[in-house]
Amino acid sequence: MILYLTKDLMLASNVRSVASSANIDLKIVPSADKLVEAVKSNDADGHELDKVLVDLQTPGLAADQFADIVAECRLCSAPVVGYAQHVYVDLIDAAKSAGFSAVYTRGQMNGNVAAILNQ
Repeated sequence: MILYLTKDLMLASNVRSVASSANIDLKIVPSADKLVEAVKSNDADGHELDKVLVDLQTPGLAADQFADIVAECRLCSAPVVGYAQHVYVDLIDAAKSAGFSAVYTRGQMNGNVAAILNQ
């Protein structure tokens, strides 16, 4: 299962479609709090968490929350992958510093959804 933190309906629709085609269980969550809650309840749901995908530009998400997300995901060995528009260099750098496994530009994410989901 992949947890996906975003409020972006356009890219989320594309990611959901690619995930569905690849038979990947995808759950979209709208906030960092809901993401952490979903990670914590992962074992109770009986799903193996394969990856966490984070839209770094999600409204309400602050760069100081990135380390907490990574720490929570490390408990279940799930890599955290993030993306943001290329002009948001500070967000991209903050995600890398917080320990994200990979950080992409939005263009890279949009153009390589299948590869990123399957990594």
